[in-house]
Amino acid sequence: MSLEAAEQLAVQLRTIRDEAGPDFPAGSPAGRERSSYQRPESISTLNGQAIVLAEAAADNLEALITLVRLGKLAVAPWVTARATLEATSQAIWLLDPAISIEERVGRSLGLRYRSLRAQETLFREKAMAESLEAVHRRMEDVERVAMTLGFSKQRTKADKLSGIGLPRPDLTSLVASLLGSTDLYRILSGVAHGDVGVLNQLCSKVIRDEGAEGVILVRSPASGLLMMLVSKVTQVYARTEWLMILRFGGDTDKAKAILEEKFNELKFRDTEDVRFWRSAIARPSS
Repeated sequence: MSLEAAEQLAVQLRTIRDEAGPDFPAGSPAGRERSSYQRPESISTLNGQAIVLAEAAADNLEALITLVRLGKLAVAPWVTARATLEATSQAIWLLDPAISIEERVGRSLGLRYRSLRAQETLFREKAMAESLEAVHRRMEDVERVAMTLGFSKQRTKADKLSGIGLPRPDLTSLVASLLGSTDLYRILSGVAHGDVGVLNQLCSKVIRDEGAEGVILVRSPASGLLMMLVSKVTQVYARTEWLMILRFGGDTDKAKAILEEKFNELKFRDTEDVRFWRSAIARPSS
């Protein structure tokens, strides 16, 4: 596993995405959806959500590689990896090429609802009445938009808003669907949440055994495991950038060449599930 190759892969894919520019070509999937959908603003919103998630993933991956390269920090790389996977999994869920435009907009609305609910909780806890009222008005506005687009009204028996659009699965399920297992995400969450057992096993080493009195531990990076972690996170991140390049009309031939070269250099498995850009569903739609 080469940190340099992982870093180069991320930078080069991001460059291709950036070259497509914010004003995506009319013939790109994003452009076609915007021109054909009944409410173009909804497509602009979901495109913006995808860009924010992809940028968050890129930033966290860069931080992960930097932290592992330093070789000094035992806990922070695991937390950063978790943040990368959370951003990538949501971006991939939103941009899934196999879903319809209606479902994509529904997912976008679901993300907006979650964000507004988080703001509501914060403003209520801080007793910020004016801000709380504003976020409630925004929820009502988004709900009205969803209903004009054909989405069902989601209310409790007490007529309280319970959802908008399509609900986003919990992050454990989203990340697990990409990794094929919930184990890694649970481990990352254990580190992030300060689980003493997980921290002892992954982020510490014994320097002295006191017998019945216990052991003396010091913080210590698990270098081999961290390199494996970078490998796994890089593969998932590459999927996000590939979908962004497809959506915004980037140079897919150039992206494929980079993916083949760097996946070979990184010694990733030569199978269709790992080399995702080879599958029919990953190709640009005509």
